[in-house]
Amino acid sequence: IAAFGTTPKPTNLARYSSALHDYEYFNKETTYNTDLNIAPGKGYFLRTTTPGSVVLSGTWSPSGAGQTYTITLPAADFEQIGNPRPDQALAFRMQDIHVFVNGVDQGDMRNTANWNYLDPFWWSFDGRAYQLVMDPNLPGAQGVRSEIEVFEGAFWRCKLAGVQAKITPGSVG
Repeated sequence: IAAFGTTPKPTNLARYSSALHDYEYFNKETTYNTDLNIAPGKGYFLRTTTPGSVVLSGTWSPSGAGQTYTITLPAADFEQIGNPRPDQALAFRMQDIHVFVNGVDQGDMRNTANWNYLDPFWWSFDGRAYQLVMDPNLPGAQGVRSEIEVFEGAFWRCKLAGVQAKITPGSVG
């Protein structure tokens, strides 16, 4: 994304850093923090003090069938992720998520051994409370959210350093 602009000011953009165990704040007017480059798959919090609008500009690539998104989860901690798709919701489907540990493919999330590396669900914050997001085919998932919307983020708990999740939405029926 080439530019990020908001009105009114002040507006705060932040991202949770698992390395710092705290939030990093981005202030376009004073400093540029390279860890806060807006990128697909990363999650951010945006807070304004009064109603306004957010303008994101740059080159958008529509989501393609079979397109794979890689989300790096660098530490054993909660990682803030975001929907990498600019034009449609991202469903949590176990068969669409392949787990890699130190570069080695561990198979998809239907393999319950992968639950030792990543929780089989996300937590999305709606501004008031956390909401569980999980595969609708899992036992107990009735009535629980099964996707995150465009520009929505969530937290995903990683239990081991060196984990990547490669998500290919709709890869398996």
